[in-house]
Amino acid sequence: MRLLLTMDHTEHQASWGPFPPVGSPTGVAAGRNEYRAFVCPADPAHPHRMSTQ
Repeated sequence: MRLLLTMDHTEHQASWGPFPPVGSPTGVAAGRNEYRAFVCPADPAHPHRMSTQ
């Protein structure tokens, strides 16, 4: 499995990049600490795996 995405537990406006924030945060929250999504690089038909900490 290959790591596709890592997301902090809550959204911070400053975390979207070097540009000034536009609008309001979405309010996304995942798990207690961190959310990770994994994919299979050999076969896209394999199910994704999710992990929270």
